[in-house]
Amino acid sequence: MPTTDQESDQDIRSQIIALEKIKRRDCAQWQWRRVRYPFRAPLLFDCRFNGAAEQIVQGRYQKFLNDFHRVATSIKETGKISCEIDSLSAEMLEMLQLCKMHGWDLLKMSVRLKYQRHLIAQRVSQEIGRPASGDMVRRMGIGDHIVLAGVIQAVERKLGRGAVQVAYDPLYPSTGAIMGLAGLNSFPLPPDANISDVAESETTIIDMRRHMLEHPLCDNVPCYYGEEHGCPAAQTLWNLGWENEVTDHLVGHPKLTPKADAIAAARKHLPKGVPFIACQPLEMTRLNASSQPSAYATAMQMIGIDNILFGCAESDLPKLKRFVSDMALPSTCRPQIITESLPVWLAVIGHAEHMLTGNTSGMWLGFATNAKITIFSKRDEQHGTMWDVKEKWFTPERWRRIKLLL
Repeated sequence: MPTTDQESDQDIRSQIIALEKIKRRDCAQWQWRRVRYPFRAPLLFDCRFNGAAEQIVQGRYQKFLNDFHRVATSIKETGKISCEIDSLSAEMLEMLQLCKMHGWDLLKMSVRLKYQRHLIAQRVSQEIGRPASGDMVRRMGIGDHIVLAGVIQAVERKLGRGAVQVAYDPLYPSTGAIMGLAGLNSFPLPPDANISDVAESETTIIDMRRHMLEHPLCDNVPCYYGEEHGCPAAQTLWNLGWENEVTDHLVGHPKLTPKADAIAAARKHLPKGVPFIACQPLEMTRLNASSQPSAYATAMQMIGIDNILFGCAESDLPKLKRFVSDMALPSTCRPQIITESLPVWLAVIGHAEHMLTGNTSGMWLGFATNAKITIFSKRDEQHGTMWDVKEKWFTPERWRRIKLLL
């Protein structure tokens, strides 16, 4: 006979399963309830994505976590703080003292880290002059931006040059840079400004402030259409009601063009007169679960080019240095790490003989060039199948220059 505790556990599990079934049933109805914007010029895309302040908080909080991890690891391994750490703060020292007093208790640590995120949010709010919370807001990553820019480009090709405009939040990471690279008529607009005040008469305003893959009317709805058609751009078009208006869009061919100053800056980093690999290995959401340093080292040897330019954001520099060190590349390799703006890094990739990356922003930047690309791409539950690279995304000529390591 089962004990009372066993019966209680079973009852809790049954309740959870029942709630999940209700949630799936409620979400399923939204695959038929939708928005259809008129497909006619002029169009103004309101891309002032929600959570710009929270993305700044997340970036600083992640840097705090990275620094704290390095300090804590140094203390555990050597008994002292590494002299390379120059970002030690009063909060970090306080946390280290608490860890020493109470041990590495996960519950206490999680509560203290949540408080630290709250402190960072307060500082960010004071700096930027707008509210900022410690909440997690779904992020429009660089790959998301590139897919969306490609969709808007496809719409403009259908409706005619100058048919679309894009308003963006100047504080949201990457939006202005990507829209500029895409050659779209874009302009910054604070999130509290009334967009109808800047729209010309007869303009249709397209509300894109939610994540481009979120259902425009409800949260947490699965991407039914995108999964069915195996493409994030297909889901974006469905959310707009335009899946039958733009039918020939190839998501693997984003058109991003760096300007002359970015190309000149990129050339300063290039090895002189020899081929090189551009490599962007770090994954923000997939976390390199299927592409560890050893896998990248093996892929480097398969490609057979010794000059390698690694790229990342400034905040990820310590992490990338550890990653490259863990690759244990042979002495014949000449690695170099650079942290540059998106336009400059895109220009670097455009000059590369080969691009090596994961299914991440580096992949989408690589798609905008003609470089050969080798991609670590293994399906995960978080992203679903629509983000898996597929032959139908490309022309036959481009597909022949792309290799997947699954």
